Amino acid sequence: MGMKVNPNLLRSLLILGTIIEARDPFTGGHVWRVAEYSKLLAHKAGLSKDDILKAYISGYLHDIGKIAIPDNILNKTTSLSKEEFELIKTHTTVGGEIIRAHPLSGLVKDAVVHHHERIDGMGYPDQLEGDRIDFITRIVSIADTFDAITSVRPYKENIQSEKAIYLLNGQREKRFDNKIITLLVDLVEKGEINSIIGHSSHSRHMANCKNCGPVIAINLNKNDGDLVLCNVCGGRYKIHANGNIFELEYLADQKTFIKQEIDYLQIEKIVEMNL
Repeated sequence: MGMKVNPNLLRSLLILGTIIEARDPFTGGHVWRVAEYSKLLAHKAGLSKDDILKAYISGYLHDIGKIAIPDNILNKTTSLSKEEFELIKTHTTVGGEIIRAHPLSGLVKDAVVHHHERIDGMGYPDQLEGDRIDFITRIVSIADTFDAITSVRPYKENIQSEKAIYLLNGQREKRFDNKIITLLVDLVEKGEINSIIGHSSHSRHMANCKNCGPVIAINLNKNDGDLVLCNVCGGRYKIHANGNIFELEYLADQKTFIKQEIDYLQIEKIVEMNL
């Protein structure tokens, strides 16, 4: 018998997951992609419908603790000092505290707190090792890292999925679960991630800022002629739809006000899909 998840509670949990994307300019679409990769990996691993849902929600919520990280550290493009990295690491335990009182916290808390643990026990915050790390948390950890490697950042090269797999393969049984890496390799080789990588939803590619590359997530409620903002450089654009691709018209030095918006349509699609 499958678990029953109250849609209003699920909706409220997903809204929490979107808050970090409003703060972190480098994570456009990140939580959606990690959730989608986690879902595919859970399905590929033969997990139950309940555990596939758990993997999806865990991927969506994994970085919630970054809400507590100061902007000057969260948005830093150069190397972190030892002290700054120690502060970044607290996002795991802080995330656990943020969701602790939520009625659905049991579905996601392990992944929120432990997605930076390593198979060799050298991770954080609790130095868990091997099978002591929950299997779904191991899935989210790999999904998170794969997206971090393959997503464009203004300060790093665009790394394709094949190179990402090469890098991840070097961390088998050190940082990552060998079985899950093999599942990810299979997904990449069969093209099953093609509607996820470089997207902010299955129907929307990331849009290209003229300064920063494809880093702008276009919400589902945005249409041809609407305005969007690059969270990285602050560039303002008018969007022009061309199928699933959005071409951007730079508004030069116009000080057009563009507010940050939660993508409620995306959340509703997720709720409908997973219940």
